[in-house]
Amino acid sequence: MAMNYSAEIADVMQQLSRLHKEIGERKKTGERNWDLENKLRELERREDELEAQAAKAFADRNGWRVSRRFMLETLIKGRVRDGWKLENASIWQRDLFDHPEFFRENQRPYRAVAIVGQPYSHVKIETARERARELGLDLYVPPKVNASWHYPNHTRFFCITRPGTAVQFLPEQQEVPR
Repeated sequence: MAMNYSAEIADVMQQLSRLHKEIGERKKTGERNWDLENKLRELERREDELEAQAAKAFADRNGWRVSRRFMLETLIKGRVRDGWKLENASIWQRDLFDHPEFFRENQRPYRAVAIVGQPYSHVKIETARERARELGLDLYVPPKVNASWHYPNHTRFFCITRPGTAVQFLPEQQEVPR
């Protein structure tokens, strides 16, 4: 059975929240527990590992490779090299690309193929689709839109691609919400 990354990450985040609270309560009394702080760092590493594994699984499913950051124009133009800076994007573009993951083709020349944005739930799907269209890009949203890797159930999963790019979501993202 495939790993449900969203559920695993959400579970780790709940553990982290409880641990932060416990450490905070102990610090109020002047007590410092190194075992709890080590457990906290271990859980933070686990969360990072799960996010990286989810990105790799998504890339593998689509025949892509995970990439380091590239600029928006690189995706728009289907380039290999960077051009325009994502940091220069307007506010709505930063919302669209919040907590981004970057993907390239799996074959040379490794052109930019997709950016996954994980904005918070205030970003509407219709607005995101319109903004992507204005950029000349396509927006794909899984049936379970909140099955994201950054703060699952509180952020959305938007995959923005060059036109005509097929996208396959992870099994957990394909579950139709009840």
